[in-house]
Amino acid sequence: MRTNLLSAWRGLITQDIDLIAFDNNLNSFILIEEKNKPYAPISISQAICFKMLDELLNLQIQCHYCGSYLIYYIKESTNDEKIWINPPLVRGREFSYKMGNTDNISSLDKKGLTNLIYNSSGFSHLEHTYRNNWYQDVVNAFVNKLWDCGEIPPYEGTKKERSMYRNSYIYEPSENMKNINWIFINYCTGYFILIEEKQDSDGNYMPNSDESQMMDKIHKIFIGANNTNLSLSDNEKVKNPRSKKPYEYLGYFLLEFEGKGPEDSDNIYLNHQKITKEDLIAFLNLNSQSSKQIAKNYMHKWW
Repeated sequence: MRTNLLSAWRGLITQDIDLIAFDNNLNSFILIEEKNKPYAPISISQAICFKMLDELLNLQIQCHYCGSYLIYYIKESTNDEKIWINPPLVRGREFSYKMGNTDNISSLDKKGLTNLIYNSSGFSHLEHTYRNNWYQDVVNAFVNKLWDCGEIPPYEGTKKERSMYRNSYIYEPSENMKNINWIFINYCTGYFILIEEKQDSDGNYMPNSDESQMMDKIHKIFIGANNTNLSLSDNEKVKNPRSKKPYEYLGYFLLEFEGKGPEDSDNIYLNHQKITKEDLIAFLNLNSQSSKQIAKNYMHKWW
């Protein structure tokens, strides 16, 4: 997916959102970032992404946002599992943090976590007990290492996002919970998009009714947040902390590959319409008015 695209050091951040969960009436929701190892890092790209999401989603009024939660679910065996929500973080490898010392913090078990994220009353408890800006120390430590969007990026290279290559201990089939495959953010332009990716697809994928309802809700939430952000005065807008560019949501897209990705696919579809590899690259880089125009040309309610 990252082939031929800009790197994170050239403005393009790509992440997934492990889980977005709604209450039974779709009146409130949370975001979850799941880690399965105590040394699993929180990178600057991930921190920038969740800082943006928290600040933008707080603006919308379509649905009460109860916050984002970093959950370390450490499972050594069937009978040995510990769960921490928004635990302390310490500086880890270069450009990242990891879970810190939890000796003085009680862990949850699976039943306790289930009561929080699968019951409507749990959202309120999460918000009042655990909610914090868990990503902020990472942003503070490394934001100045990001490109200033000037002439020469300070670093090169982008690590592959690993979330889709591991199982989730948290997710259980539910009509009110889903993963968002990709969020692409260009912090030099402020443009960002949500993407549902399908492989071995013929351009005709349709979600089931529960997924469709959630996708519609998600899209309207981001539209509401975006409209509010763009209406604010310049000094009130939610902006990237490095480039100072206001964020702008360009839509929720379905990307279908005939094969496993762009390299082995003769046909590629964006929102059920064929798209060339050249236009796809220009779109996904989100680095120009051309990117925005392609988004406008293809955006429609595909779910």
